[in-house]
Amino acid sequence: MTNKMDNRNRKITIRFDEATHKEITKQAESANLSVSEYIRRLLFGRAVTLINVREFLPILKSSIAEQQQTGNNINQLARYANYAEKNGIVNDEIIVEFNRLQRERIKTMRKIEELNRKIMKA
Repeated sequence: MTNKMDNRNRKITIRFDEATHKEITKQAESANLSVSEYIRRLLFGRAVTLINVREFLPILKSSIAEQQQTGNNINQLARYANYAEKNGIVNDEIIVEFNRLQRERIKTMRKIEELNRKIMKA
């Protein structure tokens, strides 16, 4: 079986002005690809995922912090629900709040999963 790189023995030269060359190089670097691979992917319609790390990291940190806070709130509600059940004082508000926090946790997890998919495609 031959390596794909072994078959790449033809060269095409393309000329760009300075600004376009810089932009293509910048986008290839952002996608963590060589300029050649970046252009090949664009040419053949394959996905090129650009992740702006400056945008990505704060969103990820915020999502993780939200997830931790939601987890803490759910634990507190679960403790109180156990206490209330043992003492015969179950409150519908606890159940409503627990369900709201669970929905919030699921929403945050989906956001984190979406960011992870973007990373994995890169």
